[in-house]
Amino acid sequence: MSRLGNEWFGLARLNLAGRLATLLRMPGQVMPAAFGRAATRVLKLAVGVALSKERCLACYGLRATDSPVCDAVLCAACACELAPRLAGYCPGCGELYAQADDPPHLCAECLRTPKPWDSFFFHGPYAGLLKDILLAFKFRQGLGHARLLQALAAEAFFLRGGSGLPDLLAPVPLHPRRLAWRGYNQSLELARGLAHALDRPLCHSALMRIRHTPPQARLDARTRRINLLGAFRADEAQVEGRRVLLVDDIMTTGATIEQCALVLKAAGASVVDVLVLARA
Repeated sequence: MSRLGNEWFGLARLNLAGRLATLLRMPGQVMPAAFGRAATRVLKLAVGVALSKERCLACYGLRATDSPVCDAVLCAACACELAPRLAGYCPGCGELYAQADDPPHLCAECLRTPKPWDSFFFHGPYAGLLKDILLAFKFRQGLGHARLLQALAAEAFFLRGGSGLPDLLAPVPLHPRRLAWRGYNQSLELARGLAHALDRPLCHSALMRIRHTPPQARLDARTRRINLLGAFRADEAQVEGRRVLLVDDIMTTGATIEQCALVLKAAGASVVDVLVLARA
């Protein structure tokens, strides 16, 4: 059930800032003090971004301005479409089920072969408005969307019930050749705001891409995994004994995330959690 009218929130048609404010006020919602402080930073980020403009950060249409919290970031229509997926998915890998209102439960693949990560967080399916924004962010120099996506990522972390804040954040790296071609690493930009919101260090050199590989987009799942063997290296000095939050924008087959998690674990990371914005 992806509509913002979901009873879990108790209020309809709230945008990102309103949803986070509601989460912090939920009866019976118990959060460690560090979670509360981090969530408050996310709320301030969302409100601060929105108050600098009078237009929706997704469609650039006029947004309601009568409330600095509930109507701070998005217009009502975009807030509804960008609501997080709260049911109908596998909590192990984010696989989406046909019945969107099914309670979260592990898929057959995760039951058969546990993933190399410990927790998985995502915001929603790679479709509709979220897909459009991510495509612009990734391929069309759409860095203007960065702060909105950073806030959505932070919301996903809190709504999925993370069992603890990470010691550090590590974005999925680009090879220097691809970084030079694109001009920026979208996963790093996403992790930058998330690290600020969580008040945790961003270690962009904790995980490095040491081998250039062909683009994954046209490869099947098996070939993707083969393509990525030996492509990443983790810095043991930065990750050993630490809880790492691995950040990426989109997960399709999971081959990239899987290889990164394996490399981090091999370098001694005690826990590897994964956060992506969208699950394809």
